[in-house]
Amino acid sequence: MPGFTREELKSYARGKRAEFEGVLEKIVEIPSVSVEPGRKADVRRAAEYAVSLLESSGAKAKLYETKGHPLVYGRFDRGPNYPTVTVYNHLDVQPAEGPDWNTEPFDFIREGDKYRGRGTTDDKGPAITALFGARYALDQNVPLNIHFLWELEEEIGSPNFETTIRANAKDFATNSVVVSDTVWVSRSRPAPPACGACRACASISRRARPTSTPAPPAARRATRSRSSASSSPSASTARPERSRSRASTRTSSRRRRRSSRTSGNAGSP
Repeated sequence: MPGFTREELKSYARGKRAEFEGVLEKIVEIPSVSVEPGRKADVRRAAEYAVSLLESSGAKAKLYETKGHPLVYGRFDRGPNYPTVTVYNHLDVQPAEGPDWNTEPFDFIREGDKYRGRGTTDDKGPAITALFGARYALDQNVPLNIHFLWELEEEIGSPNFETTIRANAKDFATNSVVVSDTVWVSRSRPAPPACGACRACASISRRARPTSTPAPPAARRATRSRSSASSSPSASTARPERSRSRASTRTSSRRRRRSSRTSGNAGSP
């Protein structure tokens, strides 16, 4: 019977830590600041690296063009009769400058059990953690198709996300969506969805193709969750990031939501 224990998962995380850190270092050191026009090539480079990372992990991956920065979509498909879960993360970051930084923001630095660098916890670290977790689950023959949807415009309000999702809804069809870009209210309660990206993700989960093992009703709703401490190769390492600079394109409600998060960068004092 497919599956694994918590201890087996912890052992896997320990064994993969060096590989995880190597991947995280590469993507953190790409300054994918979506709000700055001068960083457009860097944002593109982050997207192309993400595609190559997914492909090297055994997924089918594709870069979707938008009117702004691209989207990245990866698929680990076990079969049409299995339910599909799509994990959302974003790979763009906010600007990093000013006296809050004790280290270079786009240098990946290990300090004991902490990682320093823009994006280590918002949101590149969680994206890579979810990828490593999916690889392990599939290796254990978990009966599931696992897809990844990685955005590169989240930090500027996702201006092209929903239209691109709706235009390619057939490609993105899924049974459930996990939005892995938030803090946890408590260890047992993740924060609820509160953004346009979530609405778009919810729309593709409603378009799911039929399966012989339908996802439970609760799983069809878009849920926002951070990878749990027990399953993350970086569980004890990524220090909360504090986003100091705010893109001017934010709505007032989004600014209130983001300012309440303890998710600024691990390079702050």
